[in-house]
Amino acid sequence: MLLFPAVLFNLAPERAVLAKWGYNMTSILKITAALLAATMLTSCVDVAATPPGATTAAQSEASKPLSPLYQLFADSDEASLKLSPISALFRGDERYAGEFGDYITDDFIAKLKANA
Repeated sequence: MLLFPAVLFNLAPERAVLAKWGYNMTSILKITAALLAATMLTSCVDVAATPPGATTAAQSEASKPLSPLYQLFADSDEASLKLSPISALFRGDERYAGEFGDYITDDFIAKLKANA
């Protein structure tokens, strides 16, 4: 909070324009504080608005059974992540973080071809 006014104090031309419009540093700080408070309050509204037993649209979508094509892609993606744990780490999936992967054996190449 202290950095923002320090930046405004160093911007003399902008302060002159704001002064011409009738703003001073106190009003700018009040506006900044009001915007910050409004942002913080609006970020909490969604959490408080959902009753404890209610389901959201995302939860109801997740509970639906998957279509066969979507399930095929999901299974293929999961097999790809198991075969290449480093790729999973690049995507942020840490389930296979303890494994390195076996990239040069005939078994790996056969599994890779079967997954394709």
